[in-house]
Amino acid sequence: MAEGDGKPRRRGRALAVGLLLVLGIAAGIWWIRGGPEAGPGTPEELTALLPAAGTGPFRTKEQSPAKTRAILASLEQCGPEPVVQKFRTRAPASFAFYGMNEDSTALVAVVRLDPEDREPVREALRTSGHCDRPGTGDERVWWTKVDRPWFGEESALFRETYSGGPPEDPVVSGGGSVWSLAASGDWLVAVSTSTMDELERIYPDLLAGWDRATGTHFLAPGRSRSDCREPELPADVPAEAEEGLATIRGMACQGRAELVRAMQSAPLVLDSGFATGPAAVDIGDPVELARLLETPAVHRNGALSFRRGDSAAVFSTVRSGGLAGIGWDAYVRHCATAVPVAARQCGPDPNGPLGGADWPSLAAGAGCASDFHPFGPISHALFQDVTGDGRQDAIIALLCESGDGAALGEVRVHDGASVRDSPRLIQSLIRDDPGPLGTGVLPVALTADGADLVVESHAWHEFIYPGDDPDVRVLDRFRWRGSGFERVAREVRGP
Repeated sequence: MAEGDGKPRRRGRALAVGLLLVLGIAAGIWWIRGGPEAGPGTPEELTALLPAAGTGPFRTKEQSPAKTRAILASLEQCGPEPVVQKFRTRAPASFAFYGMNEDSTALVAVVRLDPEDREPVREALRTSGHCDRPGTGDERVWWTKVDRPWFGEESALFRETYSGGPPEDPVVSGGGSVWSLAASGDWLVAVSTSTMDELERIYPDLLAGWDRATGTHFLAPGRSRSDCREPELPADVPAEAEEGLATIRGMACQGRAELVRAMQSAPLVLDSGFATGPAAVDIGDPVELARLLETPAVHRNGALSFRRGDSAAVFSTVRSGGLAGIGWDAYVRHCATAVPVAARQCGPDPNGPLGGADWPSLAAGAGCASDFHPFGPISHALFQDVTGDGRQDAIIALLCESGDGAALGEVRVHDGASVRDSPRLIQSLIRDDPGPLGTGVLPVALTADGADLVVESHAWHEFIYPGDDPDVRVLDRFRWRGSGFERVAREVRGP
């Protein structure tokens, strides 16, 4: 009886020991896989943790081998190699392509790291820097790593820029993508959108559910660290202008003087006065310009001003100047010894009161129905005394289309003695001027030369587009005669 009773007890103990052994092995596997942060184990489970189509700003959500290849190709342009490698080789991984409002998109890649990957990936995010690599044809891709507050336990932010053209005459196109690469727990996430503002807006929507489900901390306060710091600009600076400024600062941080010069908005005011082309511009050490553009800025009457020591840089939110949303007015390296027109740019209000007028509305009132983005409707704005009364007049060059679709080119001079709520028009110049080719002229640059106002315009045998090289360049010199301006000279140059 006792022996019979003992057998089932021994069998029970054996089963219990076996069960504990199985649980121990399972727990070991669970621990090796990352404990409570292991989370989803298949690409489908990863995908389910990302927002669904129709959620928040995400209108559509696409996943396909073609989209995966496109996202990887974008990352491989300049992403840190130890990070990009994990998206290529580790599993599970998920890639999603979101369509958002106003035709903007977001690229998202998520991958689980093996335990031995954690520290190397974090180290790569911490220590990665700027990057440039060949693109298609003569194109070159530039990634500038930026220093600014961000999210996550370890993260890196990059701005993308493209350049092309011959070395002696390069062209820079801003407005490339922005990339966030971040690691938390066992997970690595990459997100890309068109602007930093948009990325910051959608990031919590993308990863809040992920943090809740996996115990990660992608939304914890963090920082992307770099030698290229992004300042906090005044709240009233348009987002488009911020992106244009970031392109200049990025190329300056990378020490690319030739690309910084290529982004100047002619004419640029230097210590010695107006410079009308990149060849005439000496910006010195571009890294010094980058340090200047990291200082707190003041936005007053359409002028965004940076000061550091005896140097000043001024950008215009009145005109575009060929960089979307912003024009580059001045870079004065030694304010104390600069000529008067340059020293004025070092003051607290470079444009004067009329710079704060509602110039887009005034352009519409003058007949501008649409602009030639990014060249208009205001191709240049000059705030100088051209009438001799000691007040800064407002000279506005319009470059736009009228209501009937015809090209409209005009220079409008407003009295510096008037108020910004209602600038008084003194005179309109060149609006109906047929120009040397009989097809009209479009104004692109304004300078003051002593008592004269000089207008540079472009003309074509057949009108094409302001971004195309003109057939001729026209320089008109106007002089104030007490009650109006008189043209005293016209020079026509080849392209």
